[in-house]
Amino acid sequence: MLIVGAVVVGVVALGYGIHRLLLWAEQRGHVYYLHQRRPAGAGLGLLAQIYEPEMEHVIEEEQSEAVRRQADESGEGGGRDETED
Repeated sequence: MLIVGAVVVGVVALGYGIHRLLLWAEQRGHVYYLHQRRPAGAGLGLLAQIYEPEMEHVIEEEQSEAVRRQADESGEGGGRDETED
C-alpha cells in the first residue's frame, strides 16, 4: 500500500513538473500549450494546400495581421495612417 501511494505521489509530481515546463516553454514561444493558440492550418501544411488551396490566402492574411498587430504593440508602426486610403 505504501508503494502504491509513493507511485501516485510521484506521478502527480512528475505531471506537475511537466506542466510547469510546458508553461515556461510556451512563455518563450517554443510551444503552443494553454494560453497561445496555434495558427490556423499550422499542422496540416502540404496536405491543406492540396485539398484546400483557398486556405493558403486565409493563413497568409492571418500571419500578416499578426505581424501588423505585433508592430502596433511594439510601437514600430509603418508610419502609415489608416485614414489616408
